[in-house]
Amino acid sequence: MLCVDIYFGRYVFRFKWIKILEDFDIRKSNLLGVGMGLLFLCPTIIYLLT
Repeated sequence: MLCVDIYFGRYVFRFKWIKILEDFDIRKSNLLGVGMGLLFLCPTIIYLLT
């Protein structure tokens, strides 16, 4: 999912790298990086809880 977001931002929408990286910056209240981390960890957390 993270790769798809970066690909679309860079090659489809033609955003500069700095704009793409700003979307993942927690210091600016952009929580896209946190959401991607949760999506990555959720299957493991559910597996460990069951």
